[in-house]
Amino acid sequence: MTLARRLRSVLRVPADVDAAGRQLTDLVAALAAPALDLDPADPAPEGIAAQPTHAVFFASVCWHLHEPDTWPGFHPSARTVLNEEEELFAPTGHPVRDYLVFREAFLSLASALSLTAWQLEHLCWWRSRRAESEDTGLFAYEDSRRRRPRLKTTFSDRPARQVVYAERPEKAVRSAVRETTPPYVPFTDPPALDHTHVQWLLAKVGGQLGCNVWIAANDWRRDWSGERLGSLSVPRLPPLGMSPDSQRLVSLIDVVWLSGTNQVAAAFEVEHTTSVHSGLLRMADLAALSPNLSFPLYIVAPVARLPKVRRELARPTFRALGVDRRCRFFSSESLLRALPGLVRWATGPDVIEKLAESASRAD
Repeated sequence: MTLARRLRSVLRVPADVDAAGRQLTDLVAALAAPALDLDPADPAPEGIAAQPTHAVFFASVCWHLHEPDTWPGFHPSARTVLNEEEELFAPTGHPVRDYLVFREAFLSLASALSLTAWQLEHLCWWRSRRAESEDTGLFAYEDSRRRRPRLKTTFSDRPARQVVYAERPEKAVRSAVRETTPPYVPFTDPPALDHTHVQWLLAKVGGQLGCNVWIAANDWRRDWSGERLGSLSVPRLPPLGMSPDSQRLVSLIDVVWLSGTNQVAAAFEVEHTTSVHSGLLRMADLAALSPNLSFPLYIVAPVARLPKVRRELARPTFRALGVDRRCRFFSSESLLRALPGLVRWATGPDVIEKLAESASRAD
C-alpha cells in the first residue's frame, strides 16, 4: 500500500525541479531494501539494484506525456547521445540526481538547437541507432572524395571520470529499460491544417486508441494523403439506443469515436471552413433532443477561431441548454502537437480531454 500511494503521488506532474526531486526520491525510497523486507546488510538480489532506474524512467515518461517540453523522458538513446557526443551528461549511478542533471542538459540542448523535446528525442534515437551500425566505440568520418578517415574517437581516448556503468555506459543503460521507437515529428513547421486533414487526424487517433470510427457519410469521398476518409469509417453507424432524430444528428457529426459495438466515446465537430455557429447548433439540437446523453462533445477549430467559439458558447441559448458545459473545444494545432504523445503513450479515448477547455475558462 505504501508503494501504491507513492506511485500515485509521483505520477502527478511536479510543479518544479525541487518537487520532482522530492517525488522521485520518495519513490526510490519505497523501492529500497527495507521496503522490500530485505536486510540492508545483505547484498541485494539480482535485479533489485536496477529498480530505482526503472522507476525514474517510468515516472519521467509519464510526466513527458503531459508536459513534453518541460519534462523530457529519461530515454536510453538520449542519455547515450548526450554522454557520447558532447559529454553533456555523465551518469553517476544515482538515478534521481542523474535525471535532474540530464533534464537540464537535454532542455538546454533543445533550446540551443531550436528543437522541441519530441524532435530532439527523435534525433537522439536516430543517432544512437546509427552508432549501433558502426564499429563499437568508434565514430569514423570519411572524406566523400578521397574516402580517407578524418577523425576517430573512442571512449578510451577521453579523460577518466566517475561512472558506475561499464566501459560503454549506454550498454548498461539500455539493459535497464526497453525503449520503443519514438514517433516521427517533422523538423519544419507543418502546413496549415484544413477540414479534411483534421478529420483524417481524428480518425487515425481514434483507431490508435482502440475505437471504431464513424465519419459523416457526406465526407467519405474526400481524401487526405491519398487515403479516402470513407476507408477509415465503419460502413454504417450502429444503433445507439436513442431516438431516430438523435441518431440522425449523430450521423451528421464530422467524426465519432465508438467504444465497443454501439457506445459513443466522443464526438467531434471540425470547424475550419464552416461557421462555428452551425456546428454548435447541431450540438444544441442533440442536447435538446437527448438531454441525458453522457458522451463528450468537442469543437475542433484553428487556434485563431477559439475566441469566437468561446463567445458563441456563452450565448444565452446555448447556456440555457447546457451546451456550454457539455461541449468543450480545442485547437487543431494542439491536436497536431499532441499527436506523438497520443500515438505513443495514450491507452484510451478519454485522453483527448487533456487537450480540451470549456467556455468558462479565461482567455
